[in-house]
Amino acid sequence: MHNKANVLLARQPIFDKKLTTIGYELLYRPIPSDNEGWQQDHGDLATNEVLVSAFDDVGIEHVTSGRPAYINFTEHWLKNPPPFNPKSVVIEILEHIQATPENVSAVAALRKRGFLIALDDYLGNPAQDAFLPHVDIIKLDILALENIDKAKRIIDDKGKDNFLWLAEKVETQLEYEACLQAGCDYFQGYFFSKPANIYGNKLGNNKTLILELIAELQDPEISVKHLEGLLSKDPALSFRLLKLINSAAFNQQNKVESLQRAVMVVGLVQIKTWVTMLSLGKLEDKPMELSKQSLQRAYFCQSLSQSIPGIASDIAFTAGLFSNLDAYFDIPLLHLLDKIHLQKDIKTALIKKSGKLGFIFTTVLFMEKGEWHKIRWPLWKKTGLDPSQIEWLYLDSINEAEQLLGSSTG
Repeated sequence: MHNKANVLLARQPIFDKKLTTIGYELLYRPIPSDNEGWQQDHGDLATNEVLVSAFDDVGIEHVTSGRPAYINFTEHWLKNPPPFNPKSVVIEILEHIQATPENVSAVAALRKRGFLIALDDYLGNPAQDAFLPHVDIIKLDILALENIDKAKRIIDDKGKDNFLWLAEKVETQLEYEACLQAGCDYFQGYFFSKPANIYGNKLGNNKTLILELIAELQDPEISVKHLEGLLSKDPALSFRLLKLINSAAFNQQNKVESLQRAVMVVGLVQIKTWVTMLSLGKLEDKPMELSKQSLQRAYFCQSLSQSIPGIASDIAFTAGLFSNLDAYFDIPLLHLLDKIHLQKDIKTALIKKSGKLGFIFTTVLFMEKGEWHKIRWPLWKKTGLDPSQIEWLYLDSINEAEQLLGSSTG
């Protein structure tokens, strides 16, 4: 395990019009300590210290996979910026920061140093307009604006081509499409991991075949020979699997050139999991971020399960991997889980979010959304895991997913 940074971090992807991930907003807060009063009395300084400490220990490139980190700057930070690389960070001006001459001058100086500047939660308030000559990106809070028409009016008023327009808190595919029509360039929120249409949706041939393959892979009695027969129908999938096995992620000295050899190296259970993951990655109408999130959840569930007796780590991994299945196929999750005959514990965890596995899964969801106050920390403490250890498992799951997907693409 790494050195422990005293901070909770979560990341939220930011997409362009093609749903390619172009950056991550970092949500963060200091881990609660016995000395809460000091934290409240020295808010800016404490936040500065824990966040810079986290970047030093973790490496920002691991948290954001080498893409820019969008970070909220307090008024103190604008005038006393941490030692961040301008190429690694997009500075977000918080909505409550007043556009005083001193603050505007601080923002102008940061932009001169090479930082991109984003104005956060802009609602068209003229009081913030003094910042605009020094701003590159304007973030529109879709929830606060109440409807997309208001966003369009702001974009038209301030000039579509004068800024990059980022719609945040986009929660559905319909909202994403409306923001796209309104003139937004970037999009932030969890719309990518929700089904686009769950009623009356007929699966195309490609999705039907992939779902059938996944269902067969869940058979606990499946043989290597039968799996080889399934893969022989899709040479491209076989090639990507062998490429993955031969990647640096497994530190293989001798090249693996057959499925039998691959099973010897990593085991049949692991092979079935990778084939499932690679199959889902073939759904070209879905962004890569969906695969990253699914795999990251799988690793995180697996890591957390090791502290809770009675939960097999491979079951926890499968639960995380399949938690986004409805978003892949645009069909309700309960219907899909019925089709592929998963263990009852997995269905209970994903649908009802109950039981030991449900406890793990809800923790994973709260961590990735930065909803740390909803996590049942006292229960985790009883398992032997404190918040900083859980944070490191979360960051490790990001790193593992990035490494593996980097090995399986291209």
